[in-house]
Amino acid sequence: GRASTLIVCGLAAIALRGQGVLVIAPGRLQRGIMRGRIENALEVIGLSGFVRADELTRARVQGWLVQDTKDGEPGVAAAQLPDIIVATPKDLEAYLFGASTPTRHSRKALRRVMSHFEVLLVDDLDAFEGTARCHLPFLLDKLRLVHAAEMRVCQAVIVTGRLAKAAAPVLGERLLGLRRFS
Repeated sequence: GRASTLIVCGLAAIALRGQGVLVIAPGRLQRGIMRGRIENALEVIGLSGFVRADELTRARVQGWLVQDTKDGEPGVAAAQLPDIIVATPKDLEAYLFGASTPTRHSRKALRRVMSHFEVLLVDDLDAFEGTARCHLPFLLDKLRLVHAAEMRVCQAVIVTGRLAKAAAPVLGERLLGLRRFS
């Protein structure tokens, strides 16, 4: 159903346009399940050796920030980043937006990490609870602002159950930043 469609959207973004994909899952359990489903899909279609999926963790982000790039500056090279990262809102807040970046080089590397993921996929909006659900619009706004600052496009796909007619414009405006939504 919906999660499979979301995975196909992500794989199409990678295969057809070479974009990095960030999947936002409601919680840690769903994050692990989604990563497993993505890896299974990659295996089935024969892309497991070409497309990498991973979960967002503190250790991975810190590793990206201290890697050496080919120009000699510390930081992450785009080739070192996985094609798909699966994270929760809490992961994004703690490991990307709350990451410790003491130097100019590590701030630049962190910005590269954030701008690498041009496609944002939100899995099962109905399952987000409490703080995570409230913070989701702000997280999407932050990621869109990072892309806008670099004059890059950021796309978002949000999977949810059936919406009431009045709820669709609110979702479109608040989560997707659309002024007009149909």
